[in-house]
Amino acid sequence: MLQLKFSIKAKAPLIRSVILKTSNLADIRYNLHPTQLEVSECFVTHGTHLKRMKMMGRGRTGMMHHRFAHLNVRIGEIDFDRKIDKATSANEKRKWRERKAAADLKAEESEAEVDMLKSFGAEREMQDLVKDGENMAEEIGFERGSGEVIDVEAKEKEEKK
Repeated sequence: MLQLKFSIKAKAPLIRSVILKTSNLADIRYNLHPTQLEVSECFVTHGTHLKRMKMMGRGRTGMMHHRFAHLNVRIGEIDFDRKIDKATSANEKRKWRERKAAADLKAEESEAEVDMLKSFGAEREMQDLVKDGENMAEEIGFERGSGEVIDVEAKEKEEKK
């Protein structure tokens, strides 16, 4: 991602944004943190061509082609154990172990955050249900603790007397 960020190529920002969107989708759908992901495949194929006429001098015409392309990005989960086993030097193994530890820590943090949001959402739903229930109880004239439905208008008339 850093290489794409500082690349001078014209389409590098586009490719970087596509990879970011794909990693966000993996995070949403499969709870995989971006530190656990790597680009397994990235390639471009030809798209359709739009043919247009190009007007030239002396009444001549030519053919212009507006070319399009398809960008295919596949992101996969990093197999840290295989990477550590395939590492040739001790320094490379150490780096992969550090990356694995950081990815595991980030994954635990994101899982805790998801659980917190789910519990917060459940608490909010329960609070909303309780508030809705209280509002409904007030509308129909139910008093808490009495266990019976009373006529609110009749009660108000009695209080006025």
